[in-house]
Amino acid sequence: MLTQPEKLTQPEFFRAYGLNLESDFPFQELPPIHAQPADVIIKRVSMGVPQQGGELASYFPIDAETIYVHQNEVATIKVCSGRELLVDPHPDAAASVVRHFILHQGFSILLWQLGRVPLHASAVVKDGQAYAFMGDSGAGKSTLCASLHLAGCTLGSDDIVSLECGDGNSGPLFQPSFPQLKLVQDSPVSIKADTHTHALADNELEKQVWNAHRNFSHEKAPLKGIFSLKFGSQLGIYKLPPQQCFGFLNQNTYGSSILPAVGWQERHLRQCAEIIRRVPIYVLVRPKDFTLQPQVIELLFKQFKADLSGGFTQA
Repeated sequence: MLTQPEKLTQPEFFRAYGLNLESDFPFQELPPIHAQPADVIIKRVSMGVPQQGGELASYFPIDAETIYVHQNEVATIKVCSGRELLVDPHPDAAASVVRHFILHQGFSILLWQLGRVPLHASAVVKDGQAYAFMGDSGAGKSTLCASLHLAGCTLGSDDIVSLECGDGNSGPLFQPSFPQLKLVQDSPVSIKADTHTHALADNELEKQVWNAHRNFSHEKAPLKGIFSLKFGSQLGIYKLPPQQCFGFLNQNTYGSSILPAVGWQERHLRQCAEIIRRVPIYVLVRPKDFTLQPQVIELLFKQFKADLSGGFTQA
């Protein structure tokens, strides 16, 4: 039975992506905060759909300050000036599906409006440094981050890695998202505490959802490495060829299809150039059956240590 999205009688306050939120929706996924001036306001409204969408999110930019995000039978979101998310949920959509749509597709556009780069990736923080993991659906991003967490890393993000670029001195800064990790039901990693199970999107299988409020990084951290996850028979790490780096980043960026329509292409090129110049991009190859997961973690920790000293561990 579907649980329709609840509307609060009074707004509640949360924190995500380093932003204070005032919301008409109750977000179980987000750490609550005391009422204070909000960076972003999330309102429940009734509005028309600009165009018909599909099973996946469709983006309809009016201009850079007004962009609609729509998914059939889920919701329509009007993203305004990096300041507001106006949400019209479908009456039959499950509450968890609508919240997931807001926190991912909705916020990916809002992050663009704030000048950030929203990468489709998961991330952990170790010794004050952030490391991002990208890959196709099913590549094991969340499973790897769960394993790294159990080995001593702090969770930073699952699904969206928000980067601030443009300083030129410190390099790209990672801004943690919110303390939740999603694992498939048959994941080889099991985190028993603070977990529950539900479908996060209409086209997804049910997942084990871990709320990591007690072990989550809230502070910005310099991004020290990006890893593309691949499956193969031999365990190893190698650097992605420079000529492939831009295409790789662009392919793994949320909402990149709208950039020409809103005039953000040149900015995105500059941001990608900074990331490529300042952050090493690797390919991590490991067996699909996760039999070498302890060795994968050991190899990554060696690479993390090498990155801090400017080196590279070739395996």
